[in-house]
Amino acid sequence: MHGNFHIVSYKDYPLIPDKKQPLPINVSVSDIRYQLVFEANDDIKCEELLLTWRAKPNGMPHKQTLPRWFYVDELVPFTDGSGKVAALQYKGHTKHEKMSPFDSSAFKVLLPKLLANEQYADLLPKCSPFLIKDLRELSRSLAKELIQTYQDELPAPINETNIVTKLVELDKALVEIENGYQVSVSGNELQLLWQDDLPTHEHPALLKQWAQDCDEIRTAYLDVFESDDELYIDDFLISLSDLLVQEPNDIEQSIATLNMLISTENAERFILVIRMADSDKALVGSLDLNSKVATLKTKNMKPDEGQLTLEGFAHKRCALDLTDPDYIEPTKEDFKALRELLGYNRNDLGSWLGIPLTRVVNSRQTYYKCKSIENWEKGINGINKHVWKLMLLKAGLVTV
Repeated sequence: MHGNFHIVSYKDYPLIPDKKQPLPINVSVSDIRYQLVFEANDDIKCEELLLTWRAKPNGMPHKQTLPRWFYVDELVPFTDGSGKVAALQYKGHTKHEKMSPFDSSAFKVLLPKLLANEQYADLLPKCSPFLIKDLRELSRSLAKELIQTYQDELPAPINETNIVTKLVELDKALVEIENGYQVSVSGNELQLLWQDDLPTHEHPALLKQWAQDCDEIRTAYLDVFESDDELYIDDFLISLSDLLVQEPNDIEQSIATLNMLISTENAERFILVIRMADSDKALVGSLDLNSKVATLKTKNMKPDEGQLTLEGFAHKRCALDLTDPDYIEPTKEDFKALRELLGYNRNDLGSWLGIPLTRVVNSRQTYYKCKSIENWEKGINGINKHVWKLMLLKAGLVTV
């Protein structure tokens, strides 16, 4: 990356055109993506790339506004006789995307920090509009320092030569196994196996299988992802209603997140992906605590015990008629057990009961979930007795 751009602030005029208060120029607001205002004698040229930042009234950067790349498509004079010039970037072009050396949001913290240095005080707007004349070299110097600081703070790229070192630092008892490594996470053994063909926008096959199962086990998907793009979430993942997706910055953060999620019981099964830089190769590991608990329960069962059936459930006191003096209210475990015996997932049961589904929207996906049933099964709310009676009737355990 090179410092082949200039750094410009804006204050009195908005970067994004305001249709109610357009600039006095002979260009339609609907054609403009970004705009900057300069003096006629400012040293600004067409086809230049600028890193723009919003200044507060005191001249310092506005920390809640991200810096943006600005490609100067055209310089248009004001028609009000002020001598000012509008630099415009039009909608629809892609020239600046190829010229931008990195995501401008990476400078949200670095830019204010470096601008506070006395060395760059002349780049702070002393008046409005910001004057670029005679400040090109200072701007270029700041651009180069921004890039260098950005590069210095980047974590080391993940590759096969340093991954073992990082894993050993995290787990002194690291075990090398066939086609991978075994690490200990909160007392659980996690096997990380090499996968040679996991492109950027592909997900592990096991995650797809879990989605196809349409169950409601709390799942955490951690992907150490060294790309400028956002991790792509396929539509098939919306069936995992309790899916948590995170993109740790490095291996250390991913293991720490795993430990935290396990210790706080915020997830029951996990998939960890550590992608190699500039290749489709990745280490993939999974941990299913739900399956582990089920296995332990099976091992501890008495010979005459087996999988719970409706006949077995009928002997529970919560399965009695609600008017029976021996009846007791169901626990969250009872509710989930009967739902599963009826063959419903949460959303299906909600639909059968006529409970509206809640639309959940986040930065990665949109999906629907039955919050009422989820809250009953998590013990957040008490179980509705009328719903419980309907479920007992459906199971044939009570009569009207």
